[in-house]
Amino acid sequence: MNPTVVALLVSHDGIRWLPAVIDGIRGQTAPVDGVVCVDTGSRDDSADLLLDAFDEVVTVSARTAYPEAVRIGFEQVPTAAAEWIWLLHDDSNPAPDALELLLA
Repeated sequence: MNPTVVALLVSHDGIRWLPAVIDGIRGQTAPVDGVVCVDTGSRDDSADLLLDAFDEVVTVSARTAYPEAVRIGFEQVPTAAAEWIWLLHDDSNPAPDALELLLA
């Protein structure tokens, strides 16, 4: 039985990388059970792309540092929904077996 995993993706002006990252999350051999997206004030279309892909995006100030964005993202994860949180940034395109290997 695989543990439940929620990916927490933080983005800031990452439109050039996000399509590959979204595909990477969706194409995992050990699929994620949910995705929480936090956009830190992107001036490009990052937040819209994430909204289209995952249906919900928390938008915060562009001055929000990565650790604070992660904390805000943690608040969006229902406590019973995940045994593991997989932290990703908009430029971290995971290999198809990345999550499977992390869980091993």
